Amino acid sequence: MDCPCCKRPVDVPTLDVIALRSLGNYSKSQVAAASGIGLTQVDRMRAVRLKLGNLAECFKTWKEARKQAEEPEEDRGSEEWKQQQAEAYAEKLAKAFGNKLSTNPELAAMALQIYFGRKLPDLYHQLGEVMTEDERQQAAEEGEDGF
Repeated sequence: MDCPCCKRPVDVPTLDVIALRSLGNYSKSQVAAASGIGLTQVDRMRAVRLKLGNLAECFKTWKEARKQAEEPEEDRGSEEWKQQQAEAYAEKLAKAFGNKLSTNPELAAMALQIYFGRKLPDLYHQLGEVMTEDERQQAAEEGEDGF
């Protein structure tokens, strides 16, 4: 099957992900017709999308999103789950910005300040929590504020 916009071959998992991400924007029949996915499957995808909210967009495949939605609620706060989510967010940042944030920390900090707003102190605290001792020492040696 070819992508309607760029005419490149597209495999079914990609169509599943496109369908999953567009569920809120189109009717069930529109999603089914555009993706070739059955109405029952679209219903299942809507249920997963509802359960995961915006996190549904972080998954590369429908299978990953479905698996995440099937996990018990208590697993969502686990360290493994947090690590997986952090890696998914980091991948999305890398796709969106390339190396622009890592090569210009001042602009990255300004962008995060705007994004986090009044929650910036929470981010500052969390950065201190996730930094290793070596990273803290390096920051102190470079004359930056320590955590």
